[in-house]
Amino acid sequence: MNTRLAVLKDIDQLIKMRWDFTMEDNDYAQRIKEEDYESFKKECHQFLNAAIQSDNWFIWIVEINDKIV
Repeated sequence: MNTRLAVLKDIDQLIKMRWDFTMEDNDYAQRIKEEDYESFKKECHQFLNAAIQSDNWFIWIVEINDKIV
């Protein structure tokens, strides 16, 4: 197990994990459709990109076998 700060190359996997987590909420999932993923991805990518490159956010991740968990 490895704990580290997120880097730019982690963004796509973090977006997918956040989407999956969001879709687990049945109330929210009923109001959102799979085709909304692209707009979600764009907005989330912009946020994570800015956050990772700033000193305002620290996004910690844990990896097991080089995969974020």
